[in-house]
Amino acid sequence: MINPSKVPDLIITKLAKDRVGIWHDTETKKLTTMYCDLNLFQTHSILKKLKEPPKKIISSQSLELIIQFTKNGLGMGIIPERVMKLYAPKLQLLEGAPIYQDEVSLVYRPEFGKNKAKIIKLILLKIVYLK
Repeated sequence: MINPSKVPDLIITKLAKDRVGIWHDTETKKLTTMYCDLNLFQTHSILKKLKEPPKKIISSQSLELIIQFTKNGLGMGIIPERVMKLYAPKLQLLEGAPIYQDEVSLVYRPEFGKNKAKIIKLILLKIVYLK
């Protein structure tokens, strides 16, 4: 889970950190269009902190689509760094722009912890996925 709320009935094991930021292609001249998912809390947090909001905001729930638009120089994208590194490692973080810090965690109920081998296997699978 990303940024899970603490609940007494659940065990939360932090696996990794991520940061959501504004990314762009270094050759893009016009940074007037922002591609992002307006359904995400992280996006709203970043947009509120911007000194000069973009003139045009286009929302999509597809991070892959946001990355493609950004990678092809059509504007900026609000993208988690781990996703960006998988699909567009050449994108650059917009200098001076706000960043939202995420925590990636494994969340499970204590009764699932009785089988420690399964929990360790789940954690290892998540760590491999997050690299």
